[in-house]
Amino acid sequence: MKTLYFVDASGRYLGAYQNASPPEGAVEVPAPPADGRSRWTGAVWVADAVVAADAARAALAELDLKSIRSMREYIAAKADAPALLKNFETAAAAERSKLV
Repeated sequence: MKTLYFVDASGRYLGAYQNASPPEGAVEVPAPPADGRSRWTGAVWVADAVVAADAARAALAELDLKSIRSMREYIAAKADAPALLKNFETAAAAERSKLV
């Protein structure tokens, strides 16, 4: 009897099934690596460390984007702030005013 391998919607390995039915919503995938620490991406198996690193990069990028405005506002408010940065803040404030 053929062994079938399944993951859940997030790519976590659920197990191999021969005679039993897999859980509802399970997706059949190729056999996973023997390391037991991989996640299915929808196309290939990837080590969990890579998945975790990608998630960390995405979280850092989001934090960087969220902090840009605060840093620009803080620096632009300083008397000795570069004119270019003050101009960016003035332009950003003008654009925000259009978001009624």
